[in-house]
This record gives sequence, C-alpha cells and structure tokens, in this order.
Amino acid sequence: MDSTSLISLYRQRLEMALIHHLGARGDSLRARIRDVAAELPEGLKVLLSELEASSAEGAAESNLAVADYAFRCGQAIERIENLARTRAAEDLIFTDAAGNPVTDPAGADLDTLSRFRVARDRFLRQAADFSLKVLALAVVLLVLAFMLGLI
Repeated sequence: MDSTSLISLYRQRLEMALIHHLGARGDSLRARIRDVAAELPEGLKVLLSELEASSAEGAAESNLAVADYAFRCGQAIERIENLARTRAAEDLIFTDAAGNPVTDPAGADLDTLSRFRVARDRFLRQAADFSLKVLALAVVLLVLAFMLGLI
C-alpha cells in the first residue's frame, strides 16, 4: 500500500469512530469534527483538527510521516472510545433500571424511610443484646459443666 491509501484508510477509521461513538454527521472529516466539537475535550479537539489538517495537506511523503499519522489516529480513536465509555457509565449512574432519570425522593418518603431505619436499628440492637446474653449464659454453663466434671 502506498502512503496515500494508508492515510485514507486511517482517516476512514477515524471518521467511523466519530460516527459510531459520537454520532457525528457531515460529508467530510472536517464537518464531522465541527458537528461534535462542543462535546469534545479540548485536547481531543486539537488532536482531531491537527489530523484533519495534515490529511488535507497530503504531506505524508515519507514512511515516518505515515507512521506518525497512523499513531496519532490510533490515539484519537482510543480517546473517542474512552469518551463514549465514560458517557455510557455516567448514563448508567443517573438512570434507574427502566431508563428513567433518577430523582430525589419526596419529603414524605424520606420521613418514612428515616422511621424505618430507626425501627430497624432498634430491633437489631435488641437482637444483638439478646444474642450476647445467650452467648454469655452458654459460656457460664459450659464452665460450670467443666468444673463439675460433667463434660
């Protein structure tokens, strides 16, 4: 493959990443970058604009320039994929199982919830106290049984 076909291949991969992960629209790489520019972090915007400018110039005559262009395209594609994964994770955090946005509970629900927690804590405290008393009694009976030679 010559350098022009390699550059066009990596340019296509970059365009497909923009379309697939960010939903970019447009006829050219420049139009697609402009379409999603508001959503991109500053470093990724700069990298994409540099890649677009260098592929538009067609200045990749040496193998080193083609390798550098391919490496930077790979970096851009990885950053786009990471951005898409981060957005998906954020969407999972802020939506419930049905896909509806999560909202804060109403004040009446909070009162009910706090009363439930107080009652639950009281019950668990009583159960723990009772369990401790039963355990202490069992230890005392075991010691008495050893002392009397029953065991």
